[in-house]
Amino acid sequence: MKLFQAMNKRSLSLVKANDAYKNHVLTINESMVSVLNSQLPNMPITPANYGDFARCLTYAQTDALLWVNNVLTPLLSNPKTIVNRQKNINAIFEDAIKNANHLVVDPKANFVRDILISDLELLQGQFEMISIMLETTVDSITVFKNRIPEIAKELRHIVDLSKESVGVDRNKIDKLNKEIQQLNDDIKKLSLEIAGLAITDGIAVILGSVATIAAWPFGLVSWLVLGPAIFVASTFIVLDSIEIYNDKKKIEAAQGDVNDLESSIVVLDNLAIQFEEMSNNVSLLESHAQAVLNEWLLLEQDTKDALEAIKASLNNTDNDNFQTVCEDLENAQTEWNNVYMQASLLNIDIYINDAQLEAGMSQSEIESATQNGKTVTIFEYYNRKKIS
Repeated sequence: MKLFQAMNKRSLSLVKANDAYKNHVLTINESMVSVLNSQLPNMPITPANYGDFARCLTYAQTDALLWVNNVLTPLLSNPKTIVNRQKNINAIFEDAIKNANHLVVDPKANFVRDILISDLELLQGQFEMISIMLETTVDSITVFKNRIPEIAKELRHIVDLSKESVGVDRNKIDKLNKEIQQLNDDIKKLSLEIAGLAITDGIAVILGSVATIAAWPFGLVSWLVLGPAIFVASTFIVLDSIEIYNDKKKIEAAQGDVNDLESSIVVLDNLAIQFEEMSNNVSLLESHAQAVLNEWLLLEQDTKDALEAIKASLNNTDNDNFQTVCEDLENAQTEWNNVYMQASLLNIDIYINDAQLEAGMSQSEIESATQNGKTVTIFEYYNRKKIS
């Protein structure tokens, strides 16, 4: 297999792996923003194990932020690292093509052949460095994900104990939770439509903070917050659809059936659900990152085999052979640029807007609030975030 064929062979599968990876990177950021923005409010009536839940939730959010710093932030930087190698790789290709052309004219120029061999080895080294970087990322996901599922289980255990309290109707709690989750799911579907534009067109996306439950159960501040994609290009999310309206009405009806203690447990339950979803997304991220790594490893191996074949062929000093080598390198450079484009498309620019949005707001209300809010990069947002 020639070098250009090796690179072309992996192009389509790399595109598929990259798209799945980018979609999930956006999902994990939405999930993380939700977890870090939601809060446990003060409640007049609390379950007996409220203190245990409060401590565990603080640990959970702290571990989430630790995961952000050790895994997610480097993960978001990786595509730029790959892209930054483009200049070096193209320069090596240019030098290799120049030397191959020299050998076409002067097949006996052994010193030029030695330089060409060195160029080919440098190329292989560059590809290996990309794979090593991706392997390191996957390893970090594996190492740092272990604690998060454990905390998610601990939160769930505490909530389940609360549901066994005297005077608590579990069925009423579960019914209200079901209605809340339906609202959340409908908002996430709208977010996916916005996010899809960013993934397809490779453009920046803005996440927001959307309160799904506001001023309930005790006139509280908004405690359950989602971090959906709210804006891309000129398109804002719409949160006043008929589905959202119906969801809110069903929630209001179910809220009227629960007592104060049950209301408190609903708060705990939904915060636990939110962390469970984030935990699942952390686990899924590993598989998506591994899929991208697998494609790069296959690309690296195929290019290594092709480069070794070129080096072996350089012992044939026939000028026709050097012409073939030169054409392969020229075509390979073109194919590499296509592969590089896939690497650059791994990049997704994510911003956060601090406008306080709510389910039920119209598109114009969201646009106005977002314009009045402050927008920062996802890196700035995470750097400033502290767990109280």
